[in-house]
Amino acid sequence: DHPVHEGRPNIMAVGDDDQAIYAFQGANIGNMTDFIKSYRDVKIVNLTDNYRSHSDIIHLAEGISGQISNRLHSNIKSVSKKLISKSDRLPESCSLERVELTSEAGEYSWIANNINDLIAQGVSPDEIAVLAPRHKILENLVPFLNKLGIPMKYDKRENILETEIISGLRLAAQLVRSLLNN
Repeated sequence: DHPVHEGRPNIMAVGDDDQAIYAFQGANIGNMTDFIKSYRDVKIVNLTDNYRSHSDIIHLAEGISGQISNRLHSNIKSVSKKLISKSDRLPESCSLERVELTSEAGEYSWIANNINDLIAQGVSPDEIAVLAPRHKILENLVPFLNKLGIPMKYDKRENILETEIISGLRLAAQLVRSLLNN
């Protein structure tokens, strides 16, 4: 709150509403929309140039993220979600495929079979990763990997904001606040 800002603090926040669908470490699109509503004269710097991904990856990702109903550009007209690939290099071993399956069991089986095929082709299991928005998805995948004898390591990180102790502290703070306000 420097005097040059005439009593208006200078704050910067960074977020990606498409990443928030995974809710890593409590990420939530509401955090972004609440920030915009809470402060006046918010300047949004919308980054659309992508230097890490080939245009084919961007196109595939847009097809998937286009199904997300609660995205920032739906609520704020100055935000564009049209990414522009600045990289035409695609790793030789990379292939893209969009698959629609009719059941969760079919999805888990498809993933396990593809991993099994990669290992059969000589890819080291240490070079293969499965990312998911919820641990429950990975936990459900484990039996399918075990059935095929696929070696695996599973790292589960807790969202500290959802732990029992933090929830208890949050409830206690809300109680104290409500008592002080009355």
